[in-house]
Amino acid sequence: MIGKVIYDILSNAASVSTLVDNRIFPIRIHQTALSQSYTTDEDGDILTDEDGNQIFNVTGGHLPAISYNKISEIKAYSKQGVPNLIKHNIQVDCYSSTYEQCQTLAAAITTTFDRYTGTVEGYTINDIRVEEIGAEYDSETKVWSISNEITITTT
Repeated sequence: MIGKVIYDILSNAASVSTLVDNRIFPIRIHQTALSQSYTTDEDGDILTDEDGNQIFNVTGGHLPAISYNKISEIKAYSKQGVPNLIKHNIQVDCYSSTYEQCQTLAAAITTTFDRYTGTVEGYTINDIRVEEIGAEYDSETKVWSISNEITITTT
């Protein structure tokens, strides 16, 4: 699965992991984590939403964080009907409580992925391209986000 490739590349990049530790999530960051309605245990470590689901705290040291989501997969087939190139389009979002830190994380993601080649999780990666989509600020949660579109070409 291409998601495992994304996670492995990001979690093994020192410039990224020093900022987010292991806060790299598939699909999205749990929406309740971006709200103020959560509770902690007596040590202040485990957060749960109103339904008791465990979440992480965006305001208590659990930012910055990254989420990734596969948008599409385009296969180029050979004359024999076998896909010889696959382009995976992935959206990678970074979240932080400050715009400066969000920019730093977005730059680390770009540096990590741009022009990357190699073999990860059985995928031969021919090329990775990165484009920044844009930045947003959520005034309710006081969280900045920057979105990047990553195109991974594999064989």
